[in-house]
Order: sequence, then structure tokens, then C-alpha cells
Amino acid sequence: MFADDRDDILQALSKGDANVRIRTLKHIGERGEEGNSFLSVGEDVARHLHDASKEVVIAAMIALGKMGSEGTRHQGEVARLLGSNEDTVACAACKSLGLMGQSAASLAQALVGLAQGKEGHVRAAALLAVGSMKASHCTKDVAGYLSDQSPEVQGAACAALSELGEDAKPHGAEVAKLLGSADKDTKTQALLYFSKMGTLGTGHLEGFCKCLADEDLLVRGAAIAALSALGEHAQSMAKDVAKRLASSASYEKAAAAMALGEMGEKAANFAPEIATLLDDKFEDASGSMIGKTGAFSKPPAALRMPRCAALQALSKLGPEGCKHADKAAALLSDESAEVRLAAAEALGAMGAEGACHEAEVLRLFDDKDVRVVAAAAGAVGLMGKAQGGSNPSTIQEVVKLLRRQHPGVRSSAAVALGTMGDGVFSHMEKLLKCFSDRCSQVRIAVIHALEQMGVRGQMYAADIVRATFDADAKVRLAAVNALGGMGDRGAACIEDLLEALADPEPEVRKATLCAFGNFGAEAGMYIEAVEALYEDPELRVLAQETAKKISIG
Repeated sequence: MFADDRDDILQALSKGDANVRIRTLKHIGERGEEGNSFLSVGEDVARHLHDASKEVVIAAMIALGKMGSEGTRHQGEVARLLGSNEDTVACAACKSLGLMGQSAASLAQALVGLAQGKEGHVRAAALLAVGSMKASHCTKDVAGYLSDQSPEVQGAACAALSELGEDAKPHGAEVAKLLGSADKDTKTQALLYFSKMGTLGTGHLEGFCKCLADEDLLVRGAAIAALSALGEHAQSMAKDVAKRLASSASYEKAAAAMALGEMGEKAANFAPEIATLLDDKFEDASGSMIGKTGAFSKPPAALRMPRCAALQALSKLGPEGCKHADKAAALLSDESAEVRLAAAEALGAMGAEGACHEAEVLRLFDDKDVRVVAAAAGAVGLMGKAQGGSNPSTIQEVVKLLRRQHPGVRSSAAVALGTMGDGVFSHMEKLLKCFSDRCSQVRIAVIHALEQMGVRGQMYAADIVRATFDADAKVRLAAVNALGGMGDRGAACIEDLLEALADPEPEVRKATLCAFGNFGAEAGMYIEAVEALYEDPELRVLAQETAKKISIG
């Protein structure tokens, strides 16, 4: 475990053992922008760009990419390594510049030039970096690689274009040609491009639907995402998608069920056919293999198991889907933890019909899998909301979960209490104690719980204000967002929020400006603090808009 002391880190960087230097550089990178803002080791990391060890040079570049402004100052030094004869070094330089994002966008054209004369994997790395930079001025250059001979480069071009927003939309037809690619990764990236382009894919519905039958799990998942992005425009394909529920391939049936679920109540008439999948024991083993490689996280259970796909879909189909709550409840005792989890989540989303099975879901609080326990807690919270409030004994069982060892269980319990009605207020001391939980996930959860409690939850605004000074930026962000939505109660805390306008994390500063805008004229006396952010290039426009909203005169 590394110490946070600057001297200790500098000493480790000076070690003769390259492995120690590499581990130290990785640690520095993992600290991110906020963790490095007061450490000031950018110069020390940059010196390792000239290290005798190639692996150390690569680690230094990646660390600089993750360090925010501290690392961005050295983008020119990193860019010089784009010309390295070592492909691994050139690729790492691309990745580093990509991690720097828009701050390094002035180098995007150099990356495009690099892509013209290198091996496929270097060209791909260069294009991905251009996308990460949001360098829309290079859109046409990136699109030119959609016809590259290398499938890896084609896929990278799709991925880059998906990050370039509106400027990339004119190239939709070219991307669509890759939906028929023999390379699964290229096909996946083409689909993911459309998943980020709104209704642009409307003219390519048939291609998306064909991909639901692809043998590759990631391709099917991307096809579902592409269809989902179309919203109501995908509903015209509901019948065609539903035909796939009769496929001989269980993985195709699962994909079809998920796609129909994303269409919501417009696909409700297919609920009976989807419900038949609750008896399908198939599992796509390739999903487990993908998770074990470490390159990707394990794909969602609904993509791998028809039972889970059906549970998820039925919970989204409205009243017609809820009619199958009894059959869904039968899977609460399934031998697979993932199925039990999916069943609990589905019942929690099935309103009054799902709430009829509260007692069965409560039994999952003793499940040996903590993920199932957490899902059960969330489901019970939603059941309480559906019933207009939970009974005291149920609330007591959820309160007990706040003492569990696993933070995922504690956070789910905290959020659940926010929707279980007035009976929770006799347990507020235990809920508020979560503000001092060692895990930031739990501290965020109690903020969300108070938000869901409405006016009575706003009585605890002072507790949320204290969270705006939390060491974790995610907690501070959640606290500021919550206060911004609390009307007069939140406005009463404006003075306490002034420090958040100078938070080292841009997202927190942005959220604080939005909160001030919500408070309107009540924040007017602090307009100078808002105007001070005109100097912040990332927030200048929002600061100007906020100043107009709060201006008293």
C-alpha cells in the first residue's frame, strides 16, 4: 500500500528497480486528477518518459494521461513519443493523449497523420484517441478509415465517430455497411455508434434485428442498445423482433426478449410469449469466458440467460407484464444467484402485483450471495412505495441490513428506506449514521434516500450540506445535486455551497452552478462568486447562464 506522502512517492520513483517505478506510476495514475491536484508530481512523472525501461516509459505516459491538468501540461512531451519505432510505445502515447481528452485536442491532427503510416493496431489506437478528444474537426479524416483493410481499424473508426456527436452523423450510411462485417468487433462498434446517435439508425432497423441472432454475445448486446436508442421509432419492428422468440437458439430468444422489453408497454402484447422463457434453462457460456479474460466485465445475466431476459423484459411491459408476477416469484428459489437477483428486481418493478410476494423476497435477506441480498433490499423498498408505505416489521428488517458487512447491501438498504414511507422516520438516527460510513457508496445512498423522502427528507438538509465537504468527489456531487433540488430548503444553504463553486472537481462546480440557477433570485447576492467562474473555460457558458438566472436587477 503506497503512502500518500509526496516524499515517499518520489523516493519510490527513484528506485533502481523498474518494477517499483512502474507500480508507483500506476498508483499515481489511479489517484486521478483530484488525487494528484495537491501532490504536484507531474514533473517527476514526466522525467520518466526518458527512462531506460520501455515499460516504465509506458507507465509514465498512462499516468500522465490520468492526472488531469497536472499531466496535460506534458502533452507535448508525450506527443513526441508518437514517432517511436516501438509500436507499444506509440500506442501508449495515443492512449495517454486520449485520456487527456479535449485538453489535448490540438494534437488530434497529428494522431490522424500517425494513422496513415503505421501498423493496424497503432492506427486503431490513434483513432480511438481522436475520439476521446472529441476532436470533431477531424471527423472526415476518421470516417475515411471506415474502409480500411483492417477490421480493427474499421472498428476503431466507428468507436471514434461515436464520440464525435453531431458531426459524425453524416457518416451513418458508411458505418451501416459494417453491420454485415464478418468481424464481430467491427460489427459491435458499428452498432454502438448507432446506439449513441439517437434516431439516426431508423433506416437500418433490419440490420439491427439481424444482429439479434448473432452468435456473439457482445454483438447481440450492442444490437439491443442500438434498437433501444431509437425509442418509439423501433416499435415498428416489434413483430419482427417477436418472431425471434420462436427461434431454436435460446440466445436469440433472450436477445429478442430484451429488445422487446426496451420498447415498454408498446410491446406488452408479447408478454405471454416472453413469459415462456422463464422456463428456459439455457446459459451462454461465452459470457463467463469474456468475464474471465479481464478485457471486459462479465456481460449482463439477461444477455446470457433467457430466464433473466424474460424477467427483465416483463418488468418493463406494464400491466401485461405484471400478470406474470407469480411465475417470476417462482424463480426466487432458482439455483442460480443471478436468476434469484433478476427475479427480485423484476418483482420490485411490478407494482402491486410484485408486492404480493414481499414475504418471499424478504427471505432473500438471508441469501448467501450479497448481490442477491442487495437486490432484495431494493425490491422491498420499491414494494413499499407501490403500497404507499411498508409495515413496521418490514422496515425493521431493512434497517438491520444497515449493519451488514458488505457496502453494497448497506447502500441498497439505505436507498430502500427512502421509499418505504413514514414508518422510516422512527429509525432516522440509524439512517443518518450512514453519513459516517467508511464507504462512499453508502454515504451517497443516504443522500439519495433523503431526496426520495420529499418534504420530510428536506428537514435533514443540514446533514447533506456537511456532505458537500466530503473527501470523495462523488459524495460531494451527490450532495450538491440533492440540495439543488430542495427548493427553499436548499436555498437556505446557499452560503454553505459557496465553497463548492471552487471545488477541484469540475463536475461538482458544474452541479453547484446548476443549483444556484435553480435557486433563482435567492442566490442573487452571491452573483460575484458565479461571475468568477467566467474564467473557467469548461464552465464559462453555464456560469453566464446562471448569472442571468440569479440576477436580481
